[in-house]
Amino acid sequence: MQSVLAYRRIQRKTQKTSLEASPKPSRLPESVSNTAQQDTLHEKAHLEDFLVDFDGPHDALNPQNWPPWKKALTNSMTACVAFVSGFGSSINSPLIPQASHQFHVSQEAESLATALFLIGFGFGAPFSGPLSETFGRNPIYLGTLALFCCWTLGSALSPNFGAQLVFKFLSGFFGSTAFTTAGGTLGDVYNHEMRGKIFPWFGAVALSGPMIAPVVGAYVGQSGISWRWADWITLCIAGGLLTVMFFLLPETYAPRILEWKAAAKRQATGDARYHSPQGSISKKTLVKKIAEALHRPLLLLLREPILLVLTAYLTFVYIVAFSFFTGAPFIFSDTYGFDQGSTYLMFISTTVGLWICALASPLYGMLLGREYRKAATQGKAHAEPEAMLWWAMIAAPVLPISLFWLAWSDYASVSYWSPIIACAFFGFSLLSLFLSIYIYIIQAFTRFAASALVAITLVRYIAGGSMVIVAIPMFKNLGNHHAMTVLAAIACAFTPAPYILYLRGDRIRAASRTIGAKG
Repeated sequence: MQSVLAYRRIQRKTQKTSLEASPKPSRLPESVSNTAQQDTLHEKAHLEDFLVDFDGPHDALNPQNWPPWKKALTNSMTACVAFVSGFGSSINSPLIPQASHQFHVSQEAESLATALFLIGFGFGAPFSGPLSETFGRNPIYLGTLALFCCWTLGSALSPNFGAQLVFKFLSGFFGSTAFTTAGGTLGDVYNHEMRGKIFPWFGAVALSGPMIAPVVGAYVGQSGISWRWADWITLCIAGGLLTVMFFLLPETYAPRILEWKAAAKRQATGDARYHSPQGSISKKTLVKKIAEALHRPLLLLLREPILLVLTAYLTFVYIVAFSFFTGAPFIFSDTYGFDQGSTYLMFISTTVGLWICALASPLYGMLLGREYRKAATQGKAHAEPEAMLWWAMIAAPVLPISLFWLAWSDYASVSYWSPIIACAFFGFSLLSLFLSIYIYIIQAFTRFAASALVAITLVRYIAGGSMVIVAIPMFKNLGNHHAMTVLAAIACAFTPAPYILYLRGDRIRAASRTIGAKG
């Protein structure tokens, strides 16, 4: 709806200026006599004369110039899409006993529903970027959210186990848009400095979804109503958000807005030569864009050691988080005798940790400011990408500490508050590492950043989704203490990574064939 209104405003504005004379063709230099040269220069002059752009740096059509309230509203809605998608990914995990009983399958088999949702997230990640750059952000958000609602409805009504698995995978596939397109939306409306300030809050909202949902799902199961209400609740939230976004979400992709402006000029003047910057270059077909979006992330992952290490690190953090979806009963129910609802209250503690990280973002700003001042004294225009690793360096030791704490305080003789507080420290490390790694990748890989982030998203959700299935036999066979100790030991192995990159990352980047010293 907002896109339609924006296009009509552009039309009205263009009609007011339609009486102005069309641009005069540029004259060619007299020295040019060759016919081929004349044709080429004529074509270039044609492109320059009728190229449609924003009317100066303060044009109100440019999303970068929107008022703060409109920017905040837009990114709040995209953050809510990420929240809803994450919410749908984990709300069924506490209801595995009820669903497995109805479908007459084992709990390990029923955990596939959550796993396939997360794997669908990974497989859907490469597609939304090219689609949003072809059709604009708005139709992709609305279209994928509408399909997410459809597949969630299918899951709620699934007649058998196989149908549930298919609908869960499709829900995840179309729910991945917010996690891959939202970064583009942030870049559309905020400058570099503001993106760094806004991103922690976006991350906190997005990651709160999969942390709060298990609490809701657990109490659905405990209440005695059908486990299918988990999907109905997700559908109600997603449907309400879709309605709000239909009326309020504006288009933020500048090339798309300029295409509207060029179309309005062609309609107002009857001159077909008006075109947008995106229309002035040879466009790749959508198929080629998607093919590139699929092969480049894998190529970067194989060629770039920095990306490989950080992908493995963040994937491991998500593996730990996702293992809690099915491991929570072993940690709290078996040890402390918690009922189904109380068992999953650990995720409230994890959510508190997420928001502590977001509230501490000014500390990160102070550390980053010091890095920029240091770079200025060295005559540099900005700090190196390694300056973005401060959050990771703070969180790296917190992660294994929280896991060891959780592993060896999980005894009936120890207050349940001890492992619950450990979960808050895990939540802090989860968001801190997520933010730091994402921002570092964006700064280090610059024009290849989107592909690098797709690689991280693809791997972490496929591996993390698989861990949902593995977690049940792991906790059963190893026991709570040893299972968590194994995870903590792996976290210790990753701990030096951000410090090594902070000290030697510039040299590693300099040796890269893809990003070079400057990214």
